[in-house]
Amino acid sequence: MTIKQSKTERERHAEKSDAEALALLEIISPMNRIPMERYLNKRKPSPAVIAALAFVAIDLQKSLAAKNAADVRHNLPGGSRDLKNQLLNIWATGKYSSRDICAEQEYSELGYKSLKTARNALLNSPDPSPWPAKKRHS
Repeated sequence: MTIKQSKTERERHAEKSDAEALALLEIISPMNRIPMERYLNKRKPSPAVIAALAFVAIDLQKSLAAKNAADVRHNLPGGSRDLKNQLLNIWATGKYSSRDICAEQEYSELGYKSLKTARNALLNSPDPSPWPAKKRHS
């Protein structure tokens, strides 16, 4: 067996272990600790599967941590969700005849870095009710 052939065999073995680890994770992730231990004691996974499972768990933990950090940043006062809510509240007053005019006149005051982002924040927003400025637009 050449080095290239053995590497391919190792790769296939690693892929199989990864697939088994993902399948095992799907089974045990909704379980609490004690049922999980019982399940694993009855069906002992191979060391390769355990190692792959550890890597999968680490990746999931990193992904969750990054998602939570992004949510924290977006939810801060002055964050993207706060800016969008402020702009939607201004639009809901009915002061502007169109979403584009509202975005153009308010984006820099609110702290948006670009007009396009402000316009996107108003996409699919409901029309103001009452909407006194609509008469000016027609």
